[in-house]
Amino acid sequence: MKPVSRRSHLALLIASALGLGRRQTADSEPLHQLSQPSEAHWAHSATPRPPIQSDDRNDFVQVRDGKFVLAGKPFVVKGTNYFGSWRFRMTIDTGNGIEHLTLWGFYHDWDASRINMDFEFIRSQLNATALRIGTPGESDFAGLVRNHGYQPWYNDDGTITERYGSELIDLADIAYANGLRIQFCLLWSLGNEIAKDPDVFQLGGRMDRFYANQVRSVATILRNHPGVLGYSIGNEVLVNWPINGTHRSSFEALAAGFIFRRQRDLRTSAPRQLLTLDEGAATKPGQAKHWYAPAVDLVELPLIDDDGQLRHLRLADVVDYLGPHFYPVTFSIEDLGDSFAEKITDARQQLVTYATAAKAIHKPVVINEFGLQIAPATLRCVSR
Repeated sequence: MKPVSRRSHLALLIASALGLGRRQTADSEPLHQLSQPSEAHWAHSATPRPPIQSDDRNDFVQVRDGKFVLAGKPFVVKGTNYFGSWRFRMTIDTGNGIEHLTLWGFYHDWDASRINMDFEFIRSQLNATALRIGTPGESDFAGLVRNHGYQPWYNDDGTITERYGSELIDLADIAYANGLRIQFCLLWSLGNEIAKDPDVFQLGGRMDRFYANQVRSVATILRNHPGVLGYSIGNEVLVNWPINGTHRSSFEALAAGFIFRRQRDLRTSAPRQLLTLDEGAATKPGQAKHWYAPAVDLVELPLIDDDGQLRHLRLADVVDYLGPHFYPVTFSIEDLGDSFAEKITDARQQLVTYATAAKAIHKPVVINEFGLQIAPATLRCVSR
């Protein structure tokens, strides 16, 4: 858990196949030949859920020639991150008048009818086609289970518990019924966990085995669901600023090896769904000269694969599309005047730099997080 932050996690997903100037037409309607639950189904009842399953690859979003397609037609990925809404509790009371943000309240306070209302709104008002939804790492949920009455997400062997596995299926069902596809970001706080205890994430280590079971179990229950666009492993894992923010270290090699192995698990368990990454792009002032510019997923890294062999590769080469996070500029007091236009121009250029690099390796891009950071002093000035 962490205190409520001013940094927004409701960032737009913006997508293109990076023809850089070519337009695509969204084809986001549900595939009517597959069974879809009615709106009434999402109310709590004992009515069995009709299955939404397909073994036809055309029912799934694919990447062909560097572009997204669905049923042979161009598909544009656009939407938002989703961690519940105002209909769900977003904070936990920890006593003494202090509240902490939680991303996971909507899983605990599960209400499919409310989620259906959210998804209907997102589809109709934003004309969205996709959602990015996280699933917790072990450390994300441990305190919630211990102190706040949450049911465990993980079985003892690392597999997902029946309750939350059923909720993920419901999420995919509801999304699909509303013409949306979900990208799941698995093992949300993975980077912090690796930094805290790196040895257990080595090949064959305790958490390597534990999380392999989690990833395989999630992918297995969703493998035939056309409502799932794809998966990523961890949120902003490869650059941990105190460890390797300014120089290379053994951390990114260990983390990259772990991600590579879990991507392999996903590819085997869910071959029809896409793979991506959720890493930050080097967009802040001065980062252009850092070792991971323009983005760490485009940098060749040494890693240990699932056969114990040392490889040197870019993680971008083993996924289907890229999912960078862009927080390119900070809104300062000086920008209250006329200087902000220059920052926007610079941010646009940073995005073009990344897009050009992605186009060179024929990967479409979905900007999984995008936002404007606001300096605290600016907020204090505006509030006066």
